[in-house]
Amino acid sequence: MLLDEAEVAEGMLSTLASFVCPAYSLKVINIKTIPELRWHLFCKHRAESDKLPPTLGALKQHILRVHVQTRVWAQAAIALQDPQLDPLHNGYFRDSDGMTPTTCDRGPPSPKGQH
Repeated sequence: MLLDEAEVAEGMLSTLASFVCPAYSLKVINIKTIPELRWHLFCKHRAESDKLPPTLGALKQHILRVHVQTRVWAQAAIALQDPQLDPLHNGYFRDSDGMTPTTCDRGPPSPKGQH
């Protein structure tokens, strides 16, 4: 699915988000959205932050990065490749170290010492 698409559609994001919920939730609980699941796990189980599912913004950025990687790997054995996706529009930003993953939808972090 990600392999053939030029960009990640909102429908794809919601499908992948619905896949994440059963992976983290108990079988007896029917939670359909990531915000509800995060709230339930935090309140009821006192889950530590590293045990919570990703936020929607973090999941979206992760999916965008996976999309870029999938397109590159799918063409690894092709001599004349299609143009690649621009990583700067698909889950990465440029900083002094080069390309860095964007970890949430809020954009790149502010420089150190600035708010």
